[in-house]
Amino acid sequence: MPIHLNTKELTKLTECYKEARKSTAAILSGNRGLGKSWVIQNFCQQCEHVINISLLGEGNYGIRSFANDINAYILTTPELEDSIPLISMNSADETQLTDEIKYTVLKLCTRKRTVLCFENIMGLEHSLLLYICDLIKMILTYYSRLNTFVLMEIDTNREGESAFNEVTRHLYSITPDFVFIPFRPLEYQQMKDYFYASFRNLIRIESEDLNIILTSSFGNIMCLNAIINYLKQSGIIEKEEGHYICKRLSRGYLDQFMKTYREKPETDR
Repeated sequence: MPIHLNTKELTKLTECYKEARKSTAAILSGNRGLGKSWVIQNFCQQCEHVINISLLGEGNYGIRSFANDINAYILTTPELEDSIPLISMNSADETQLTDEIKYTVLKLCTRKRTVLCFENIMGLEHSLLLYICDLIKMILTYYSRLNTFVLMEIDTNREGESAFNEVTRHLYSITPDFVFIPFRPLEYQQMKDYFYASFRNLIRIESEDLNIILTSSFGNIMCLNAIINYLKQSGIIEKEEGHYICKRLSRGYLDQFMKTYREKPETDR
């Protein structure tokens, strides 16, 4: 992102991490395109030991993918060489594999204060969700002295309401001590600043046309990015002699594009 739009959320998350004196869990929740990934990325850069589980498989992320992510962390952390054995991937017994993952994660958390980050947790299949909820419960209750920081991202519009309720029902029943950081649509001025920063302030555009673009974005950076690229591809926004120029827009020009874009499955965007 060319400018920082979620500094308040990042500050709240950082303060929560610094103030925690026992294992703690924080949940970033909100629609896609509101800056959760930016906050996660910048927060994790401040922390020394981060196990990042990016659930990007769109239904293909299973227990072996989880084990692979843990092994990748061990392999890319020089100080762990020869001290933490890799999880064996040869076993056909999933119970043995899940036990080994659990013990390996706990060993890692015992060595140093660790951030265990689950991005896109709504992408979990049901059985893996239950398993990870059990692992999180162990960390927050029986191993609270380790002061592990569990960070979870929930896209509230990624799936239907029933799927969202399924995730939250398992997570929220673990402890009343979750920290929630909600992400809401960005304010008009934030979107305006982002728009101009995207063109390094080198764009000429009428205020009425800018208003059409920003109001069509619904305070969502992903939508605004899509609109900007659509207008470039359509020749409405062109670059001339080092500057960008936006041609005049009719009031309903973006309606059909946004209708089509918002109806697309997330995987096609």
